[in-house]
Amino acid sequence: MRWGWAGAVAAALIGLASGASAQPAIDAPYQPALKVETALAATSGSPTQMCWGPLGRLYVMSHDAGIVSYRYNWLTGKLSSPIRAVPSARGIGLGFHGAVLYYSTLAGGLVKATDDDGDGVYGEVGQGERSLEIVRGIPSGDHAVDQIQIVGDTLYVGIGRRTINGRAGALSGGTIDDFGGSGFFYGGQGVTWGDSAYNGAIAWIRDLTQVVDAVDSANAFNTPASPPTRALIQDDFGPYSTSPGKLTVHSAGTRNPFGLCLDAGGRLFFTNNYNRATTLGDGTNVVDHARDGVGSDLRASVHDQLFLAVEGADYGYADDVWRGRTSILPAGAIGANRVASITPDNLSNPGPYLLHDPARPVGLGPSSSANGCAFFDSAALPPALAGNLFIARYNPSVADSSGRTIRYADVIAVDVTTGEVKRVATGFQNPIAVLWDGANRLLVADFTTGTGKPGAIYSLAVAR
Repeated sequence: MRWGWAGAVAAALIGLASGASAQPAIDAPYQPALKVETALAATSGSPTQMCWGPLGRLYVMSHDAGIVSYRYNWLTGKLSSPIRAVPSARGIGLGFHGAVLYYSTLAGGLVKATDDDGDGVYGEVGQGERSLEIVRGIPSGDHAVDQIQIVGDTLYVGIGRRTINGRAGALSGGTIDDFGGSGFFYGGQGVTWGDSAYNGAIAWIRDLTQVVDAVDSANAFNTPASPPTRALIQDDFGPYSTSPGKLTVHSAGTRNPFGLCLDAGGRLFFTNNYNRATTLGDGTNVVDHARDGVGSDLRASVHDQLFLAVEGADYGYADDVWRGRTSILPAGAIGANRVASITPDNLSNPGPYLLHDPARPVGLGPSSSANGCAFFDSAALPPALAGNLFIARYNPSVADSSGRTIRYADVIAVDVTTGEVKRVATGFQNPIAVLWDGANRLLVADFTTGTGKPGAIYSLAVAR
């Protein structure tokens, strides 16, 4: 998914806009055990992540309209009493460390905010509260700083590549060009320096209690980060340091690790949006499609991926700048630390190739934009879904130049032991985030409810 844009979206906080076109439904194999409950609320803009916060309120980040919290009725699933927790926030991820809010910004930052007076509004500096950008200037471009998870005192965040494909030079920037031109999405050549040490990584602050309360205090770069320079992108090894109070690289070799989620044991899983590329079947190498085009044959395209995060792991993606220069990213992506996708991704498939069937999925699908994820651990789930990880596939459809089309905009479930994928619900517009309520509902955030409309929150509920 690309985040080189931001538009204002006007919406009411409660009450779905009339004429909403999304009509989600449960797939036949899971009826009547599950049902889709009508939209619980319209969001203030286009949501990107949800999390639980103080007093059991649901917090929703909208990339274009800030952070809003809602009272959640655990019996009915309804949302009410919205509070604009951080109206000025523009980002993708958020999470809580106790009562302290952390969120990512589209400008490449991480913010720490407090609500000392308990009114539900965070970072009111004029009232003595803190709103500190503890990291700023993470290079962004075709992707941004993504979703967040916090476990104990440790913060994890996915950081997408500033490039479209992990390369340096011509046609590596869809929205950026480091040499005064334009990205190729805008008709230019998209010539870039490549990616920084932060880009394409799962990053972490291992101990939030050791972060100094000062602007940019958790930034591990040794070079001034803004504006980005060739030296920063290509030669600053700071993010590979081990300081527990800094944002450093936990594992690397991804493209856009958008969705982060935890199982009951605290293990971290994440989705990765692969670029548009044709597999060579050797487990690593691909042929990138020029200007990120879909190409002529979706059957041989690389799928989006799901990984179990492992400290020090290499997930295998291209990196023209850093491969061979750090132990995490050995040349050729053939080190002992290589971790493969849980779901089939076509990288090791020498053929023959079949067109991905979203109703009977093998893998997450090419260009599906597999994004937010969550475990839905209700004991009342159908047995086939027990213990599964649920993923929102954002992209409505993708078509190749030969006329093959795949339609997504659905929620799927993955057995993380076997990699088996099942489609559970369809009919969304752009589902982007999911969150278990701890009981019998999985909340689903739809990025929009139609062209020019805000998003909405639905639930997949155990029918009773």
